[in-house]
Amino acid sequence: MRRSTIERTAAGWRGALLIVLAIGVTACTTRSRRAQQNAYQPITVQVENQNFNDVTVYLLWRSDRRRLGSVGGHSRATFTSEWYAPDLVVELDVLAGSRVRSDRVPVNPGDRLIVEIPSQIERVRVIRR
Repeated sequence: MRRSTIERTAAGWRGALLIVLAIGVTACTTRSRRAQQNAYQPITVQVENQNFNDVTVYLLWRSDRRRLGSVGGHSRATFTSEWYAPDLVVELDVLAGSRVRSDRVPVNPGDRLIVEIPSQIERVRVIRR
């Protein structure tokens, strides 16, 4: 028995629709895998302390505060941290002094940040590279 033209056209449309759906699902899966892999790339934070005071460095990710480490006066240190959110604030806790916060900085997985602490500590600067 021969199939009518309408049946053949409907079968063709169904086949084309299945192919388009398969391509779409594959593309979405690949993109989400890449995003998951990038989320596990740590960020690097290089701290250049040009101040006389020792400081403890914290990263503020949304409502989460994570201690990065301590940096002595007139010294440098490099730290790594997991990436938690698309932006962060650097907080400095000055030994025998006050706390200072940087402006909010956008950050992506794998980024390198340079925190410059000048002699006037309230002018802390965060540079994204």
